[in-house]
Amino acid sequence: MGFLMDIVAEIRTDVGRNCNSKLRKKLKVPAVIYFSGLSIPIFFDEFYSTDIISNFNRGKNFFDILIGDKKYSVILKDFYNHPYKNCILHFDFQKVELNDVINTKVFFKFIGEKTSIGIKHGGFLIKHKLSLDIKCVRSKMPNFIEVDVTDLGVNKSVFLSDLFIPDFINIPLLNRFKGRVLIASILGPRAAEQKVLEKKVLEKKVLETKTNK
Repeated sequence: MGFLMDIVAEIRTDVGRNCNSKLRKKLKVPAVIYFSGLSIPIFFDEFYSTDIISNFNRGKNFFDILIGDKKYSVILKDFYNHPYKNCILHFDFQKVELNDVINTKVFFKFIGEKTSIGIKHGGFLIKHKLSLDIKCVRSKMPNFIEVDVTDLGVNKSVFLSDLFIPDFINIPLLNRFKGRVLIASILGPRAAEQKVLEKKVLEKKVLETKTNK
């Protein structure tokens, strides 16, 4: 199960765009905790934002939000970037219990990147996917899923069906595409360069879509 980080927060008594703008000027970040069809508007100090995103990017998506004497165990569902400033405008959290079955994202941990057979023969590792959407009981949630590329040669690939996935983890992609989802490949220099270029173009489009929300 992912690492739990404590976030000290307060209830937002005023909501709306103007109120949120006033909070940000005070270096506070507005957020919402969702659960059972209800929601709790909150805010917390801006310095938490960096740690939240850092943990999320490392596949550690469990947080404890402390409001007075109450504690809410949550996962990060979404966040919204400022369109041109380097800051987060808003966070959305989902309250979870240990026995809740939740949908979340788990990141891949690539093993053998520097010692791979294909890398030693001049190939380049291309990571087609960095994370995976899964459905699992929170108490059994893995911190990451391993992708071992140690024995991967040039022009060889690892598919989702090649990975060890415990039975208690449900993966929609595995069911939908029968495991033929490309996770990583080792390509020769020319093919790798083209793939990297295509990936950068796609990431730019995704970022533009995210910031325009």
